[in-house]
Amino acid sequence: MLGPFYIAGAPIVAVGTNLVGDNRGERVLLHGRVLDTEGKPIAGALLDFWQTNADGLYVQQDPTQSTYNLRCRMASDDEGRYALVTVKPRHYSVPYDGPGGDLLRAAERNAERPAHFHVLVTAPGHKRLVTEVFPDDDPFIDEDAVFAVRQTLVAHFERKSDASAAAPYEVEAPYCDVNFDFRLEAIEGA
Repeated sequence: MLGPFYIAGAPIVAVGTNLVGDNRGERVLLHGRVLDTEGKPIAGALLDFWQTNADGLYVQQDPTQSTYNLRCRMASDDEGRYALVTVKPRHYSVPYDGPGGDLLRAAERNAERPAHFHVLVTAPGHKRLVTEVFPDDDPFIDEDAVFAVRQTLVAHFERKSDASAAAPYEVEAPYCDVNFDFRLEAIEGA
């Protein structure tokens, strides 16, 4: 499920693009590969990214953000690699009023979602993947209001201060390095 904050048609950008713009917050280099279930790279897979800003707000919730702020689409390179520079998303509260809030209160659950990146990955001959990537240091990682966290979706946000390692991506140190691979299942008979 794409959720309520997906916007189709985000700009297509090159591998290694910097999305930071005028967004404040901790810098993140998010990179990895798109692979099939046997570990072979998938070239040209389309990755569609979206996230909150450092205040935990999506563009639909914050009129100061442009339509495609912290959103993009990119095709994986010949080795299945993708990379982008962004800001670390922030956890946020889901609506706590109405029936949803009643259900959360009855279950004695909080209304917080841990911070996460949304990613939609598609490639010809493979099943579509809609997923999220969660930072392992988020205070709500074990208490997601919508039960979406799986250990396989939790990534280590390694803090780095080596400016030379960051230079190829035009990210200033210090920053968080996040290496996360996506695996796509082939469509039978495709």
